[in-house]
Amino acid sequence: MSSIFENVAVDEDTKILVHLDTKFGDIDVRYEKWIWDGVTGESLIF
Repeated sequence: MSSIFENVAVDEDTKILVHLDTKFGDIDVRYEKWIWDGVTGESLIF
């Protein structure tokens, strides 16, 4: 699957720990787990 999320901007201080491109029904989704300034977070990008 070619990722439509290849050009998602990432702040230079943010480190992406894990990312996974998948589908939610017919919708393309990217899951990311990241760390920034000591804060760990998770994002879903539609």
